[in-house]
Amino acid sequence: MEDPISANNLENSANSSQIERVNYVGFWKRIVIALIDGWLMFLFEWGAIELLNIHNLGYGLIILVNMFLYFYYGRTVGDFVMQTKLVKAGSVQKPSILSLIGRYFAKFISLIVLGVGFMFAGWTNEKKAWHDSMSGTRYIEVKSYNGIITWILNIFFW
Repeated sequence: MEDPISANNLENSANSSQIERVNYVGFWKRIVIALIDGWLMFLFEWGAIELLNIHNLGYGLIILVNMFLYFYYGRTVGDFVMQTKLVKAGSVQKPSILSLIGRYFAKFISLIVLGVGFMFAGWTNEKKAWHDSMSGTRYIEVKSYNGIITWILNIFFW
């Protein structure tokens, strides 16, 4: 879904009369991002156990990497692969640390009601899940593309 955001809200806008188009990230793309992050955790854990005979190292390492990326850039490894990021509602600026922490814990509210809070990302115009609404964030595409072949190519050649 496209929605215009005024260039006055953009951080480094050269021309204040220009209008930016923002594509919000829907439910299924969020699922793919979660699967990428989950598979990375599995691969790191498997590699640490099988290759190094060290238990819980790989899982902890990828969690730390994802936490750093999430709180520093507002993105996880899956977000980098799928070209998405979290922004403040109404702008393209990175959310504050407090918003990101609030969003993280608000995900539990989205989850405890049979996951309906997550499904709202597929039902609202701005593709907002409950935790996005509660934290004042939006999930947008950095680079917009559609189609399963493009997604697969992006996963392998990002």
